[in-house]
Amino acid sequence: IAQEHDINYETLEKEFENIFLVKVWMIYNQFGRRNLSNYWKSVLALELEDVFREKAKENLKIYNGNQYDAPCQISDNLQKIDTKKELAKIANVSHDTIAKVKKIQSNATAEVKEKLNTGTMSINEAYKEIKKEENEQLKTQKAIEIIEKVYENNTNIFNGNCIEYIKTIKDKSIDCLITDPPYGVDIQFGAYDNQLSRKIENDGNIEDALVLLDEMLINVKSKLKDNAHIYIFCNWKIYPQFNQIISKHFQIKNLIIWDKLFMGMGDLKGNYSSSYEMIVFAGGYREFLTRPKNIIQCRFSEERFHNTQKPVDLIKQLIENSTNVNETIFDPFLGSGSTVIAAKELKRNYIGCEIDEQNYKITLKRLDDGKC
Repeated sequence: IAQEHDINYETLEKEFENIFLVKVWMIYNQFGRRNLSNYWKSVLALELEDVFREKAKENLKIYNGNQYDAPCQISDNLQKIDTKKELAKIANVSHDTIAKVKKIQSNATAEVKEKLNTGTMSINEAYKEIKKEENEQLKTQKAIEIIEKVYENNTNIFNGNCIEYIKTIKDKSIDCLITDPPYGVDIQFGAYDNQLSRKIENDGNIEDALVLLDEMLINVKSKLKDNAHIYIFCNWKIYPQFNQIISKHFQIKNLIIWDKLFMGMGDLKGNYSSSYEMIVFAGGYREFLTRPKNIIQCRFSEERFHNTQKPVDLIKQLIENSTNVNETIFDPFLGSGSTVIAAKELKRNYIGCEIDEQNYKITLKRLDDGKC
C-alpha cells in the first residue's frame, strides 16, 4: 500500500527463539490498537492464558504491554500467580470481565460472538444469556437425575414439575394422554375432611392455569406418537379457553360429556344441578374397535382421596377405547392417581407426574395397595 502511494517506509527485522514467542509478541502489539473493545482486549488476554499454562515451568521472556522491547520474567512457579488478575492488568479490564469473556468464549453461540464483535451486545448481556441457558440445562439435568432415580426404584411416576419431567420422556413413546389439569378457578370443597379441602396446586387463577396447559402441550407434542389420542378434562366455565389452547397444538375431534348420574352441589333453588363434566378429545387418527358414544355415564362410587378425583372406571373406558395392552398412558397432572391405577389394572404401561407431594404419596399407596 505504501509503495502504491509513494510513501516511504522502513522495516525492522526481529528474531525470536520460537514461534511461541512470535505469538506473544503479536498479541501484545494488538493491545496498541486504539479502537480495540474490552471484549477483544479480553479475548487477546485469554490467548496469553494458554501461554502461561504451556510455559509455566520455563523461564520465559515476554514483552511488556507498554514497552514492547522491554522484557519481563515469568516465574518458574506460575501456578501461584492469580492468572485472571494478571490477564486483567494486561488487558486493562476488570478480572470479572476476564472471567465473563472466558465463559462466553467457551459457551456462546457464533451469533452471540458476532454481536459482541460488532458491538450490538455487551459483555454483560452475553454473559446473562449464557447463564440463563446454563440454568435451563441444569434444571433439565436435575430432572433427568431425578427421573433416573425414580426408574431405579421401579416406579414410573414423578413428584415435581411436569414440564421438567416431560423433557426427559423419549420422543414418540406415548400412545395416549389422559389428564385433568388445573382449571384456575380455585376449587375448594369445605364439606370434606382436611385432605379433600386442601387447595389444588397451580389452581389459583385462570391465567396461570392456561399458561401451564399451553406449556405442557408444547413440550408433550414430540413425546406423543402420531396416532396418539388425547383426553383433557374441563368444565363449562373454562371450556372456551381450553378449546382455544388445545386446538393450537392438536386437532380437536370431539367433546365427550361425562354424566355423573347424580345431582351436584351448588345453588339448590336458582340454578340447574351440575351433574356432568366435559372431556376434550383430540389427537391423531386411530380406529376404535367399537364406536363409542360421546356421552359416558359413570357414577362415582370409590373412596375419595382428592377433591377433583375422577372415577377409575371412567378412565378405564377411555383407555380401552384408545389403547391396547402394553401401550403407554401418560398423565402430567396425576392428582391422586386414578389414571395410573386404571392403566395398571388394564395392563398398560403408565407414566405420570404430580407436583403436590401429599397427592404423590397417595398415588404411590394406591398403586401398592391396588386400591381404586
